[in-house]
Amino acid sequence: MMGKKILAIAGSICIILIWVAIQLMATPTSAQAKELSFSIHFGPKVSLSRYVFVPFAEEIKKRTNGQYTVKIYYGGTLAKVKDAYNAVEKGIVDMTYTQHAHTPGQFPLVGVMGLPFLTPSTQVSTMVLHGLYKEFPEIRKEHDDVHLLYLWSTLPIEIHTVKKPVRKLEDIKGLKIATHASARAAVEGLGAVPVVMGTPAFYPSLEKGVVDGVAIAWGAWKGWRLYDVTKYHTNAHISTWPCVIAMNMNTWNSLPPDIQKIVTEVAANGPAWHCTTVTNILKEAVAIAKERGQEIFDLSPAEFARWKATGKPAYGKWVSKMNAKGLPGQAVLDEALM
Repeated sequence: MMGKKILAIAGSICIILIWVAIQLMATPTSAQAKELSFSIHFGPKVSLSRYVFVPFAEEIKKRTNGQYTVKIYYGGTLAKVKDAYNAVEKGIVDMTYTQHAHTPGQFPLVGVMGLPFLTPSTQVSTMVLHGLYKEFPEIRKEHDDVHLLYLWSTLPIEIHTVKKPVRKLEDIKGLKIATHASARAAVEGLGAVPVVMGTPAFYPSLEKGVVDGVAIAWGAWKGWRLYDVTKYHTNAHISTWPCVIAMNMNTWNSLPPDIQKIVTEVAANGPAWHCTTVTNILKEAVAIAKERGQEIFDLSPAEFARWKATGKPAYGKWVSKMNAKGLPGQAVLDEALM
């Protein structure tokens, strides 16, 4: 009898151990979880971090049942602004968010989004950017060294100055305006002097008087605390900054098909998350400017027409430049203007 009891107990223990083993196999442990690095050049308190990239990371973890986690590295700790795209291409980071303008010359056709007065809002410009990517293989080729997660285009770029208000075209002539390469043509066409630099350099350049103002979207103006160093704001919607969210190709290829599907589905939410977030930030930024007693100018239709006319020569120059590279500049521009 005793032998049968021992055998029964031993059998029960075996069943329990087998069950525990199965549960351990089914539930990922921290050792089993695979971590994906995500590099962005701003801090964790910036709205895009809180309302776009953190939810992106959380959704990946949730949808993969913890098999994959996304660790966000803030403030360019893994890759500086100008190196972000090349870092994801080379596998220094698994994923990154950056603006195309940070790597001048690398995305010639995407540069169409920086032409003056092309689109009026983040929603429209993002839709146009995705449409161009889908329509033109040449634009897809510009990104073929990475796995593209999604594209996004910022709020329209406005003019923010330190000492001199800009109410009409004549007021901006000769002013040194910090900007990215993608908005150079628009700023130059207005008669100002474009000073191309990365966004982190905007604040100290304004503070030290190196530039008289900046051409930047309201959302970034708020995120980079430029309300401390600017006083006047002119809504002219002069341009937008296209952005890319990408994954290293080898990292992408290493993911199982089911995980690739999840990442693709989560990334599909990205453009809407961005547009909603920055539209809310726009309202917050304007409120901050008003609370500080700063002046905001909206161009009259007649004055806006004058500003818009300054951008037309840039269209022809851009098309000629693309033609010289053997790229379909006119076709891309025509599609963007539709």
